[in-house]
Formats: sequence, C-alpha cells, structure tokens
Amino acid sequence: MPPRRAITPPPLEELCLIEVMNYLEKELILCSQVRRYQHNSLLLRRRGIDADSLVAELQRHLDCLPPLLSEMVRQRMTNKLLKNSESMANYPGLLVGMLDIVLNKEVKTLEMEDFRLCNDFEIWPLVLKKCTGLKRFVLGSNMFASKGVLAIQPFLSALTSNCPMLTELILKDAVRSSHTLSAIGKSCHQLRILDITGSQVSCSDLVHLFLHSPVNVLDSVCGEDLNPLCQTLEMLLLGNTDVRAKGAAFVLRVVPNLTSLGNFVFLAAGLKRLYGLRRYPWAGRKLKHAFYRGQSNVKLQVLASYCPALESLFVGSDPPRRVHFHNFSAFKRLRCLTLENIHFEDIVAGLRHTPNLVQLEISSTGVDFGVVGQCCPLLEKLIVSKEPSRTVTLPNMGALIYTELQELKMTCTISLECGAMFFTNATKLRNIEIIRIQGLSDDILASWLKRNPLQLLEVLLLSYVELTKESVHLLLACCPCLMRLGELGSWDIRSWECHRLKDLVEQEKYDLHLVFYTGTSVNISDILTENSTSEDEDMEEQ
Repeated sequence: MPPRRAITPPPLEELCLIEVMNYLEKELILCSQVRRYQHNSLLLRRRGIDADSLVAELQRHLDCLPPLLSEMVRQRMTNKLLKNSESMANYPGLLVGMLDIVLNKEVKTLEMEDFRLCNDFEIWPLVLKKCTGLKRFVLGSNMFASKGVLAIQPFLSALTSNCPMLTELILKDAVRSSHTLSAIGKSCHQLRILDITGSQVSCSDLVHLFLHSPVNVLDSVCGEDLNPLCQTLEMLLLGNTDVRAKGAAFVLRVVPNLTSLGNFVFLAAGLKRLYGLRRYPWAGRKLKHAFYRGQSNVKLQVLASYCPALESLFVGSDPPRRVHFHNFSAFKRLRCLTLENIHFEDIVAGLRHTPNLVQLEISSTGVDFGVVGQCCPLLEKLIVSKEPSRTVTLPNMGALIYTELQELKMTCTISLECGAMFFTNATKLRNIEIIRIQGLSDDILASWLKRNPLQLLEVLLLSYVELTKESVHLLLACCPCLMRLGELGSWDIRSWECHRLKDLVEQEKYDLHLVFYTGTSVNISDILTENSTSEDEDMEEQ
C-alpha cells in the first residue's frame, strides 16, 4: 500500500519566520494608512506620528539580531518574498516596503525570476541601495519587453559596480550592450558563472568583457590587458547569442579554467579555429560540457581530440544524419549524452564506447532500446522523445538490463514489447512517464508486476491506455512508495469510479496524488491510426 499521510508540523524556525513576516506585513499596511492621513490629521501631527518613523522602527527590529542569525533570517525572508510576490498584488507598495525592511548587505542571493517584478520600478533602485554583498543574482528568461531590456542596462551596470563579491550572475536574455559586459568585466573579479543565454551580444562585445582596453582585433591580446575574471570564470553560457567561432576561439584563449560554454553550437568551430586539426588533448582539458548541432564529422573529431574530460555532450542535427563515433572512446568520463536525429546504427556504435553513461536522452526514431540497455549497464535516467523500434533485442540467457535505471520518461508511443522490457527488468525504477503503451491491459500489467513489483516506484504517469480501476488497486497493493499516479482521465475509468478512488485515498489517508490530466499534448489522430493498424494486423493473423 502507498505511504500514509503523516501530520508533521513545520519546523519551529519556519513557524517563527512566518509569524515575523505576517507581523511586518500587518504593520506595513498600517504604515501605509498613516502615510495616507498624516498630512491631514491634527492628532497624528501633535503626537509626532509619521509613516517614515514607524518604518524605521520596524527596520530596527531586524537590526538587533546577531550577525549569523540576521543573515539567515534576512535571506530566507527575501526568498519567500520574491517567490510569493503574487500574493501581495492587492496591496500596492507592500512588496517594496517589505524588501526595504529585509534587504541589506547580509543578503547574498537574489533570484528575481518572476516577470511581475520587472514592472515594479521601485525595486531596482532598492536593490542597488541595499544589496551590496550579493554573491548570486538571477533574472529569468523573457522577463522584459524590448523597451524594458534597454531600460534595465544601467541597472545591470550599476549592480556589478555595487556588488564586487558576485560569483554567479544569471542574466539570460537581459544583456543588450557592450557597456554592460564592460562593467561586469571591470567590477566582478570573483565571477565564476555568467549566463547570457539568448542575449544580443556578438564577438566584439566579448572583448569588452575580458579586456581593460578593448581592441578591434580579437587575436592581438596581451596578458596584462585581461580583466581578473579571466582567471576565475568557469562557465560562460553563450547559447542562442550572436557569438560565432571567432568569439569562441577568443574565449577559449583568454579563459584558462573554462568548463562550459552552455548550449553553444560553435564550440567545436572555435577549437578548430584556435588549434587547427592537430591533436592537443590539453587544449580543452577542463571543458566538461559540449554542444554540437550540425553535419560535420570533422567537428566531432575536434571535440574528441581536444576535450577528453567531457562529462556531458549533445550531438544532433535538424535533418537525420550519420555520425562517425569511432573517436568517442576518448571520452572516458562521459556521464550524460543527448543524441538528436542520429541513425540507430551510429547510436549503437557510439554507445559501445561510452559504457559509463548514467543519463541518456535520445530524439531519434526506430531505436532498439534492448540494444541500448545492453550497451549502457549503469544508466540511471533515460529520456525518449521519438517513437522507438516496435521490437527489442534482449540479451541471451535471460540476463536483466536497465538494472540501475531510476527515471524513465518517454514522450511518445511505445510498443507492448518495449514496455514489457522496462517494466520487467528495471527493478530500481522510481519515476515512469510514458505517453502511451500500445495494447496494455489489466492482465498484462498484472503479469509485469508479478515479475517485478516495482517496490521503489514513486511516480507513474501513463496516458491513453486501456487500464481500469483494477489496475489502480493492483498498483496500490504492489507499490509501497507510490505517491503520484495518473493520467487516470485517459484510462478506461468512469467518472464515478474516479470519485470512488479519490474517496478511498482520503479514507485510507494515503500520501498519494491521483492525477487525472497533466495537459500533455498528444496527436489523437496518430493514436487512432495506430489502433486501426493494430486491428488490421490482428485480422491478418487470424
């Protein structure tokens, strides 16, 4: 049976934090009323009561905390305020008032990923004034319209000047000028991570990031011209920018400790431009992540020659392509691999050289995942987004595969044979998400669970299957760790049966969430076509 709900009250420190925030919220609402009437109220003026003095008194409440406790309390309150900013929308100015009290130099992290924050123009000056000790600052993707992005550039420049201790700067698509990058390069001497994915920056803009006195030619650089962050920077995420091979070569040349350029297509081209095709394994010895989408096998050879320490690799193409994987034996440390639109024969050839993979994502049709399981005995996570082969090749002598697999996500339809392979072999599965398993019935699922009861399973999301409430009861009986089950709305379960299942979960106090619909998009016509095809095959067999 699933685990039972246990009533566990929040920790005492959490309760205290909530109580303090509720107190500050109520007092600030009162202060806003005082501010509204203080100029017209004779009684308030006679008693010397004004909103500013009341807010200053609230600020002194937090100032009396010991340094270590103050830092912890302020940081946790800041995180809660930024995460739950929507709840304060009915009280204009309340969020700014709360931040004005909480923020100071002891706050080390600001994650401003909520797009609603960009419309509150009082927040940005407050951050510049209060948060001089920041170490991590985060903006979300697509937070600003085009005019808003231009307006935020002076703030970003001032932020880097006011916060010299920054080590992580996540700006996504918010950078639009070389002046911003120049301010980052001159002020952030301890920066380790800079994420400008999606920003409109070019090769020449990177010169302003790394050099004291930018020059027009990227190749003529002296060591004394480099900014200090060249020695500290480890990750510069340049995906979906205007930077090309010339800029990549420049970055690789001036940043010796670089481990990743993010999902940046021109990494291999930059290595080739900088070092040619001669083998220099030391050239990219610290790079741990590489991304390449294109048709050139020469670029893959460059990655294999220069980047022996890779731990994560993406190889793909828009049209399906053939890949020469014979050089992949160089990647002794590779743990995560993503393959997109690669022919199955080449996938198998590559996986034979990477037996230590723990995470694999494949977006290619016709893949035999029986062979994949034999090539990757240590695999813990598998993601599939295109329909695999209907047949699977299992090892001889009944040996098990996928014995280490914990997470399986397949956003496509798979055959009954493919589903049986995963359900009967993968004994450590914790999370299963599959759009559809063709022909799955209650009896078949019962036979699978008899062979492998999935004792560790926590999440099971199956869509468009012909399972009934009997399978639900069977799963409840077999899977003691099950905490999320669905999508029951696409199973063969009537609405009144769904209500009874919900009542059962409530009565038994199971810590189980029944999911009826997740909103996953699927082409119903494909399913109908598959159904008609399978029916025709059955008629032919008869």
